[in-house]
Amino acid sequence: MKNIALIVAALALVGCFETKKKVAETEQTQSEQQQLSDNPMLINRVYQLDLEQYHLKGKVKKVTQMIYTADEDLYRSGVAAIIPQTPTGKEIATKVMKFSPEGRLTEELHENKQAENADEIYFYFYNAKGQLDYFEMENSKGYRYKQQFEYDAKGYPLTKTEDDSPVSHYQVQTTTKGIKLIEIDDDHDSQTIIYYDTLGKELRREYVFEGKITSYLDKTYDDNGYLVEEVSYDQLIGDTQEENISYTNDKRGNPIAIYSLLEGRETKEFSFFNVYQYDSQGNEIKRLYLDKEGNKLIISQIEYYE
Repeated sequence: MKNIALIVAALALVGCFETKKKVAETEQTQSEQQQLSDNPMLINRVYQLDLEQYHLKGKVKKVTQMIYTADEDLYRSGVAAIIPQTPTGKEIATKVMKFSPEGRLTEELHENKQAENADEIYFYFYNAKGQLDYFEMENSKGYRYKQQFEYDAKGYPLTKTEDDSPVSHYQVQTTTKGIKLIEIDDDHDSQTIIYYDTLGKELRREYVFEGKITSYLDKTYDDNGYLVEEVSYDQLIGDTQEENISYTNDKRGNPIAIYSLLEGRETKEFSFFNVYQYDSQGNEIKRLYLDKEGNKLIISQIEYYE
């Protein structure tokens, strides 16, 4: 009888311990969820067009990128090429980005040197929390376009309007693994679902039409937070297509080699190579983009705030 009493007492202690453990785990989960729900900037990086989004360092004021064609014989399969000091090819495009002293993108100009009336200019405006309030676009043909966002009291996105007409609204779900952002198209039976980890890094993006996932993009990062792999899937009309892209990065996290394998209606493998030059701040000033389909030389002029 005494042994039975000891066993019963031991079981009671174990049960009490397990109950306390479950309560503690529940409280920890609730605490983690609360921390996530109180940190909307994890997902609002999508609407924060700042220097970090463009991998820029220092007090950058303006970036002017000039894109030229490059000699075809510069392409070397797996072998680094030397960046030309001066462009020898034809200028095909120019991109200008301007940033505020707080580091937010305020203006973006795209000039297409190969086509007439194909230029576009964007103006970005932010709210008091630094989130993108709205942006306006105008092209050289006179077409104008405006997109605006509304947020709740915590800073989560609520709605998106285009030219003052509502086009989508948002739902946000938080878990211990991160945040799930759902953008629901008000005009079509479709959703875009984005999954973020606890640091706000995008892990997966899904497009859902009529309740079915028709495409997705999965992203994998290394221990430094650099993107190393992307796997995408698209359900096309009467067919499916899957693409696997792997990245080899330099010490700054910029891809120096990109390998892509496309499967579906056809299978082919191709690769891209980048060779960089940086300024004293660690920002890219020259990049030689090597591709079997055509090489490009990208020269960036960077202005800094004093």
